[in-house]
Amino acid sequence: MPVGTRIAAAALAAMLASFADAAARPDAAAGSKAFTVDDLVRLKRLTDPQASPDGRYVAFVLRETDMDANRGRTDIWLLDLTQKNAAARRLTTSPANDTSPRWAPDSRTLYFLSSRSGHSQVWRLPLAGGEATRVTDYPLDIGSLAVSPHADLIALSMEVFPDCMDLQCTKDRLEGPAKDKAAARVYERMFVRHWDTWSNGTRAHLFTARLAADGTAGVPLDVSGSLDADVPSKPFGGDEDFAFSPDGSTLVFAARIAGRTEPWSTNFDLFQVPVDGSGAPRNLTADNPAWDAQPVFLHNGDLAWLAQDRPGFGRSPGIAR
Repeated sequence: MPVGTRIAAAALAAMLASFADAAARPDAAAGSKAFTVDDLVRLKRLTDPQASPDGRYVAFVLRETDMDANRGRTDIWLLDLTQKNAAARRLTTSPANDTSPRWAPDSRTLYFLSSRSGHSQVWRLPLAGGEATRVTDYPLDIGSLAVSPHADLIALSMEVFPDCMDLQCTKDRLEGPAKDKAAARVYERMFVRHWDTWSNGTRAHLFTARLAADGTAGVPLDVSGSLDADVPSKPFGGDEDFAFSPDGSTLVFAARIAGRTEPWSTNFDLFQVPVDGSGAPRNLTADNPAWDAQPVFLHNGDLAWLAQDRPGFGRSPGIAR
């Protein structure tokens, strides 16, 4: 683990302990008391720490519970690692949920996902001050996000119907069943459900979008649509499943070809595709019938990832490069 990441993890662990202590003991002067379910619900939860490229800052998500509104809310916070005993600074205060902070290469700009416009879109926030500005204005929710090494484009995931030619087609089709009195569904292959969510026929696809001079994103380009696969994987996959190459010209992503073996297959492979969609995804790990995922490019340009040496559920992965 890089030194900067270790420092960030240690700082966040200490901060989390202080948040938990404050939530569990709201009135220290009142003396000790038993830890209750109410205390558990009120605990502040720290997730998704992201160290800036220059190693000075770490951005993270803090979830707090609004007991009166009976809901949780998430905001993005910032900690300066160069300042001893520095206090974390809250960056977002919107009533909506703000998540997934991702750094621009200059370490002075944060991109993040927010539902403040009504559904999950990409927003941008300069550390120097000012209000967050909207980067994407797409008709579908964005599930995950990555910024290219040159900050000239972003990679993002959205759930779409594979046969739709544009995002509006998916939106219109999703709104159709709400107007239909019939609630029956026909499934011709598994999966039919992930945990508490029934399959609706959409696939998570990986897109790229060019950033204009004003910071807004252009029309998204589907770079994984030729594969019968979810990118990232459902239900828990995120941006750890894809990575830009150091020169920003390609993306490497993990995917499991669905077919009719998806429910019992652990054969995820790494695919590489040009960010401009000029070529089809190329399988980099076809020789391994087991799990290959979470690609990371090292400083020397080599590709590292997690891999299983044999297929099957319950096997621990190792690091490959």
